[in-house]
Amino acid sequence: MEEKSIICPDHWSEALKAELRAQLSNGRVGQRLVSETERVRVWSIRLAPGERFGFHRHQLDYFWTAVSPGRSRSNLITEK
Repeated sequence: MEEKSIICPDHWSEALKAELRAQLSNGRVGQRLVSETERVRVWSIRLAPGERFGFHRHQLDYFWTAVSPGRSRSNLITEK
């Protein structure tokens, strides 16, 4: 199988790009797996202000929701 290359934003540091490549296939979409069926996995994530959750890849369709006020940013990484 041909390996895909990951396209990172140009402004990212080399350290951040290396972290992405190392963690992308770790399978951990959250900090704690709460529930799982064949079609659904429910993960819990708790972040302090300014904290960030590491890179991961979603294997199933997904959505996320915040249960307290705040701001969030996420990045969509593409492969070619």
